[in-house]
Amino acid sequence: MKSLFTLVVVVASAFTQPALAANKMFDGKTAKAKATANFVSTYQGTDGIWDANGNTTEVLFFWHNQLMDAYYDANGDLIGTFHNVDASALPAAALKQINSDYKGYEIKSTSVMEKDGQAPVYYVTVQSPARMFILEVNKAGEVNVYKTLR
Repeated sequence: MKSLFTLVVVVASAFTQPALAANKMFDGKTAKAKATANFVSTYQGTDGIWDANGNTTEVLFFWHNQLMDAYYDANGDLIGTFHNVDASALPAAALKQINSDYKGYEIKSTSVMEKDGQAPVYYVTVQSPARMFILEVNKAGEVNVYKTLR
């Protein structure tokens, strides 16, 4: 769970500056009510930790025993969700390339970002004793360094 949270914080910068400090239920006053309605409609019976920051609203929640993070835009429309997946969920070509290019590295976590109407994007944290990277993998299996952590 810690690795998903860490990855979400790093990758969320693509949407907004990450902020999960507000550990309270969303009350409908700090962001668009449409985001709340969309969340409640999609994830019925689920509570979450809400945070509105600028034009983005974020909610961290559990869905079917899976920790997820959802982002909504200023209009209350879903931007995308993040959740952990097993490395075996990666496209086969990507897994082969990672195993080849990052020999001696351990896959620490794999998360998927799903945006409405777009192909999923995977984020893979690989670590060796000396280095740590977050790799971005697209549906076609192309692997790029998203961020160098050390």
